[in-house]
Amino acid sequence: NDGIAPTAILEDLLEYLENETKACLQESKGNMVASIKDQAIHAPHSLKANIFVDVRMCAVKVQVYQQKVEGEKTVYLIEFQRCSGCTVMFNTSIFPKVCQLFAKHKNYQLLDESLVESWRSREVVEANDDTASEYTDSCCCNADMLDPILSMAGDKEKPDIQSQAACGVYDAMDPRPTIKFDGGHHEKCAKAVAEKLYEKTKGGVQENRAKIEALLDSTFEEVLYPTARALTRLTRFTEPENDAREFWFKIGTKITDTRTKMQGSSTLVTDALGIVLSKLAVGVE
Repeated sequence: NDGIAPTAILEDLLEYLENETKACLQESKGNMVASIKDQAIHAPHSLKANIFVDVRMCAVKVQVYQQKVEGEKTVYLIEFQRCSGCTVMFNTSIFPKVCQLFAKHKNYQLLDESLVESWRSREVVEANDDTASEYTDSCCCNADMLDPILSMAGDKEKPDIQSQAACGVYDAMDPRPTIKFDGGHHEKCAKAVAEKLYEKTKGGVQENRAKIEALLDSTFEEVLYPTARALTRLTRFTEPENDAREFWFKIGTKITDTRTKMQGSSTLVTDALGIVLSKLAVGVE
């Protein structure tokens, strides 16, 4: 399109990702956030980003190519590529949302318009599928399952393993009153998980706190962001009071150190950890 430059294409995408991130972190709307890692708005017209859906990450690269067609009209082709992360999540959550963004814009045209319609149709079906939500009084993930999850937290040489541990804690703290596929837990289960995290061994040591601290020692976004989101959920539960107070005194100090360490390298992580500290400062809702 002669009326738009490749820099404007990337700027449109950046604005969209920034708005999605702001809505998720500040307004608790949506479930997608992004951290821009490598931005070259000018030549070669590309950007790299870590995009999270809930707490699971895909690393993506966006490249804009220029092509001359008949009549010397300029056309720009946009490549949206998954570099790492879950293929299913990329294809069902991230890529469709970006395509819908461009489909709504007058300056863009999708090579296959039917893709957007098929994605929209699936979203409607999933939203109205009563079989996807089923209330239950039993926990599909009980607190004892934290032991194998947290056993992965200390492996600092393997951030992918630590990321799985952080995501596992986040999932276990899900307070929703419904089971949706295998991802939801009701309030009773979430509280049991919190008590498990706060509890002390016979020697009076909070071993699980040390494992959370090991996650906060990481420098990888795919570890720190889900850890911050899990801790945000944990602030809802402060019983037993004395154990919780000791836990948060130590963890709060650790969070402050981690935010200082990540300044300048990941605004997403520092913002997410800042939300945890703000909830601790004003008290649990």
